[in-house]
Amino acid sequence: MDGSSSFSAIISDPLLRSVYEQWRDLCRTLGRLPRRREIDPIDLPPAFLPLAMILVRERTGRYRCELAGARLQEMHKSSMTDMYVDEVLPAGPAEIRQRIYARALDDPCAAYCRLRFAIPGREFVASDRLYLPALSNDGDDVSVLFLRPELPVDRGPAGRRGG
Repeated sequence: MDGSSSFSAIISDPLLRSVYEQWRDLCRTLGRLPRRREIDPIDLPPAFLPLAMILVRERTGRYRCELAGARLQEMHKSSMTDMYVDEVLPAGPAEIRQRIYARALDDPCAAYCRLRFAIPGREFVASDRLYLPALSNDGDDVSVLFLRPELPVDRGPAGRRGG
């Protein structure tokens, strides 16, 4: 578990930082990673939820979306619940993300990074992402990952602020 304040300091987005600190404090209180059921979405800041996702690593090694926020589902133009990452994303981006997920679960530690992705009809945009591992509800395997991208403000076509 990463409990260092230096990790917290690198998270530039205040919302992501506060969620990381909440997870870190829960880890400290429990003396271990929290179980999936011990992280209640109701306790998270409301602004976190529309873009949040909960992934479960299956025994096969594939990552299944257990829950996805409304804004993420809007962006993907489909319900992502019970879909696998490799079904939702093209092969290259899926492979990169799955390596990040594996690192956060296998170490286990929080992870924070910046990825680029394409919004249809627009150029690539950067997105800061926070990954927080958790134990499954019924064992000691680290197989649940809470994540959330921080997306740039939607500026619409040609960089104009959308409404």
